[in-house]
Amino acid sequence: MRQICYDHHAVLGSGDFNAIALLWRVEDLFPDMLAQCLDSPAAVGDLRREVKGLADAVAHLRKRFNGTLIVSTPPYPTMPASKCWNWAGVFRHDGFNIISQFWTQEIAQLERVRLFDLHGLVLNAGMKPAHDVRKWQLYRQPYTEPFWEDIGRMLGRMVAAETISPRNVSCSTSITPCGAESSARTGLRAFSLAMTFPAKPIGTSSAPALSQK
Repeated sequence: MRQICYDHHAVLGSGDFNAIALLWRVEDLFPDMLAQCLDSPAAVGDLRREVKGLADAVAHLRKRFNGTLIVSTPPYPTMPASKCWNWAGVFRHDGFNIISQFWTQEIAQLERVRLFDLHGLVLNAGMKPAHDVRKWQLYRQPYTEPFWEDIGRMLGRMVAAETISPRNVSCSTSITPCGAESSARTGLRAFSLAMTFPAKPIGTSSAPALSQK
């Protein structure tokens, strides 16, 4: 994530794209620090400083990339040692709310950075339907194919709502690349469909129309 923010051409190449979507999870970027937060409330402050550094990296990318820039909210952490939907008590002392709100406030201060509510999308789908434990065990890619398609469709609507006509979109996640690459492409197949319906309400009513395109 930071490599993309500080030198996106080196990581993504110099292709003709005008939109970047950054999806991230606390447990992927800061696993050790997250584990410390389970035992010590003071560690939340250290984690907050790391999140601040990530927000600064996004600000750096914003200055050097002229296209559409979308970053996600962090979804509620899921521990790799347990089932993905067994998340009760992962964060004590309202640690997750502190980090999530801080991140949202930092991104809100940046101009022309769109916030994608990945946390809300996970909750809407449900922890169990959104996650695939098998994928997590195989290559640290936590989401199901249908949920990736939901992500792609929502991102497509956001890109289509921008005034700049989308040509090529790069979607980067904090998930292990070997698993994220194929799954992200599966979700991004919905981009071309969603772009046709930027004003449509999100819901099942648009699904038949989308499938006909």
